[in-house]
Amino acid sequence: MKLFSLSTVFRLAGLPKKKTLTYVGMLASVKPIFPWVAILAVDLVSGIELGISLGLAAGTLLYVGICDLLPESFTE
Repeated sequence: MKLFSLSTVFRLAGLPKKKTLTYVGMLASVKPIFPWVAILAVDLVSGIELGISLGLAAGTLLYVGICDLLPESFTE
């Protein structure tokens, strides 16, 4: 569902179909790999560094979701 909504936002932004499919395909291929990368990162970083890293990642995700994608959902 998220990939569908992301592709809709890309198409509303005026990106060509080929670029939209490329970006969505790259995101879909990264998702199965990311858990392994996250497990390795947690093993390398511990303590307060891990908390700061997770906080920055969560804040970035919320910023993009609220400031960039949410207004696009309500445009005509």
